[in-house]
Amino acid sequence: VDGTPAVDVDFNPVVPNMQILDARQDSAHQSTARNWLLDTGALTTIIGRDYATQIGIDLDNETPVNSINVQGVGGQTRTLYGYEVDEIVMPLENGDELSFDNVVVYVPEAGALPADLTGIIGMNLLGKSYSSFDPSFGIPLDEQDSPFSDWYVDSPDQKLILVPVPLPTTLLLLLVGLAVNSFRRR
Repeated sequence: VDGTPAVDVDFNPVVPNMQILDARQDSAHQSTARNWLLDTGALTTIIGRDYATQIGIDLDNETPVNSINVQGVGGQTRTLYGYEVDEIVMPLENGDELSFDNVVVYVPEAGALPADLTGIIGMNLLGKSYSSFDPSFGIPLDEQDSPFSDWYVDSPDQKLILVPVPLPTTLLLLLVGLAVNSFRRR
């Protein structure tokens, strides 16, 4: 439209140094760490075709564990093929690593997304997730709770903040510790 400013694309949030580790490649040929896009609108985790090939997925001969149709920008429907990988590693700021085991990652059909796309972190890693659905009713068959009670992007620092769900044993130990501490003060 005449008279309006040009479209400006703001910073896209990324999680740096993410890596897929998978038995399809020997330990000397695992993928290198790369920046992945954080897309709060993506329901599933997606990797590009070039990256899928680099981690050892044989897109021509390997049978996907499933496929899904998704609708993206512009309303076009695309088919994504799911392949299970052993581990996705997300480095944490304190030097630790968060590991997502046995994750289904989706690879778009040829030409659907840039082939050199590394990865898009979908909500299946951060929120409640599913990897299979009842084909008749679209009901999830394997619902898994999120490992996080909360997550958000700290916009001033451009950091992804993940708040883990407290483990029942951790909560129990905390309560015991509080009771012992209270007893000592008396």
